[in-house]
Amino acid sequence: MVGLGEARPKFVILIPLIVNEEVTGIIEFADFRQLQDYEINFIKKISEPVAVMIRDYKIKNQTQKLKEESLIQSEMMKAQEEEMRQNSEELMDTQEESERKY
Repeated sequence: MVGLGEARPKFVILIPLIVNEEVTGIIEFADFRQLQDYEINFIKKISEPVAVMIRDYKIKNQTQKLKEESLIQSEMMKAQEEEMRQNSEELMDTQEESERKY
């Protein structure tokens, strides 16, 4: 229990953070007294928006990662295309030179 130090709580509740039947995390609340039903209901009520925020954050990070990977691949393809263009030009020059000799 990070926020409680060495003291032992009298009440602990774990609430799963669920979005579309997928668990994105868990909220743990601990207190030195028994929580009232309205407090527990409040914790349960806020769990869904928190779960949505976590899911959205994960999606945003994954999208950013994919975007960065796509940019890297695009740059690599441009470099390969340029190299192929240069090789093609060199091959054409070699062929032209060979044709002039014969």
